[in-house]
Amino acid sequence: MIPPPPPQKKNIFIYIQASRHKLRNGTLYGQIIMVTFVLGLIYIKILMKFVFLIILFSLFFILFLLNVIPYSVFVYRVSSYNIIGGWHYYYVLFCQLPVL
Repeated sequence: MIPPPPPQKKNIFIYIQASRHKLRNGTLYGQIIMVTFVLGLIYIKILMKFVFLIILFSLFFILFLLNVIPYSVFVYRVSSYNIIGGWHYYYVLFCQLPVL
């Protein structure tokens, strides 16, 4: 049995992945940029959320400055369980951009 998720975190992890996404017809649709944030210690949990919001709005601002409007942008929270580290909470940002 997987234990229930604890209220606090123990690790900090920032993971950035850029990949390509193709539709069924094989055409290149755009780039999927996934940024996952794992919030850390209890003392900097609020600070990490604040930094996450700053990075999120900065990304949107840069996209609008480059005149690149994303097709779809959505943020959600993912919980995953690791035997070594326990529960981790990922804040995932998916941004599908048009191909330049």
